[in-house]
Formats: sequence, structure tokens, C-alpha cells
Amino acid sequence: MPEAVFGLPSAKVIWTPRNETGLVFECDARDLPQDGFNTDGAAVSRWRDLSGKGMNAVQSTGSLQPLFKTNILSGLPGVKGDGTDDFLTASGLGALLTNSAGSLFAVATINGDTQYGLCATHNSLDAYWRFASDGGAYWGIFRGARLTNANSMPSSGSYIFCITSGAAGYRFFQNGVTILSTTTSWNAGTDLRLFVEGGNAGYFSGYLHHLLVFDNELSASQLSRVTQYLNSIWKVFVA
Repeated sequence: MPEAVFGLPSAKVIWTPRNETGLVFECDARDLPQDGFNTDGAAVSRWRDLSGKGMNAVQSTGSLQPLFKTNILSGLPGVKGDGTDDFLTASGLGALLTNSAGSLFAVATINGDTQYGLCATHNSLDAYWRFASDGGAYWGIFRGARLTNANSMPSSGSYIFCITSGAAGYRFFQNGVTILSTTTSWNAGTDLRLFVEGGNAGYFSGYLHHLLVFDNELSASQLSRVTQYLNSIWKVFVA
């Protein structure tokens, strides 16, 4: 699959987020055809973890499996959640987050969904990425206590989202822009679940394209580098 190439004075080097310290999970819709999910509409039973940690996101029940879809964002594929009950589970995330800090990136296309969760780390915390009644985020990623209507969230469109938690606080970025900065309430959670919020009430109607999790709070330069890398592939916004 194509990767971002960054020029150096004396050479060119291929850089990916796997070059950053602390990557513990990565799934990329472009990788699915290599695992046999190469037909438009194919049910995805396993989304392979590319970080080397072996934390594959899986779903054994056919009716709960999201679908591989081609040509969704910038001519590239996505994995489609039905917004009703589709989800994948990558078991063991909490055990890998040992630094009381974390960073998460998600490239997603929201399909007119007013209440959803793209993913969850705290599997018993009822925390929405967007709640229908007020359009706000009730953040639970990397948190022990959720935030209530912390910031407004979109119901449609394609975005690069980022959440970090650590010494600098709890922060949310959208397309590289800081939307929220507040105090931390660290909780590593248990498993990483995709297409649903922690309370199993807000399933995601739309597409996940790329998701990464780091076991540390990335610096400003690292956040920028990962965001630029993702945007160079998915072309979500004009830099």
C-alpha cells in the first residue's frame, strides 16, 4: 500500500506511524484485501492489527460484522458500520496502556448519524462521540469519568479525529485543529471496541478508514506528523 514520503536534505525516507515510539494498535482499510476482504460488501470478521502487537479487531457473529466497501474516501476503501449493532473488538488494549497516557487517531466518514460512538476504550462507560439531543460529545476514551457535552460534533462528513490524554491534559483535535482542552481523568480501559460507544447504546453509521492508538501522549510535532501522514493518504482536508 502507498505510504507518505518525506524529503530530507541528503535522502528520501519512507515514514509511517510505526516509526513513532509507542504504537500499540493500527488498522487500515487499505490492508483488508490482503486478508481476503477484497469484494465490495464483504463482511469483515477480522481487521488485522498492523502495529505488531497482534491485537486484531474481530467479530465472530456474522450479523454483527461491518462491511468492506470500496471507493469511499478519495478513491480508497472504508469499513461500514450499520449504526444498529455492528462492532469489532480488539481485546487487551488496557494491558498495553501502562504509561497513564495515550493518543488515538481515527479517520472516519460519518453517514448522517446524529448519535454514535466511533470506538471505545472504557467498555462500561456510557460515553458518546455525539449525542443526538444536544449534538455534543460525552467523551469516555482514556477516561474514568466521562465529559458531558464537552464540544459539538458533526453528524456527516469525513474527518481526522485525535484524542490525547496525559500530562498536558485531555485534548481533542479535528482535522489538526484543537477543539477541546481540559483536565485528565485517566483510565486505560479494557478492550478497544470499534463502531460503538462504551455503553453499547450508540452504534456508528458510517465508515472507519484508519485507526491508530499510542501508549503515550504524543508531542505537538508528533501529532502534526501523524495528522499530515493520514491526510496525505486520505485527503480529508486542504492543509
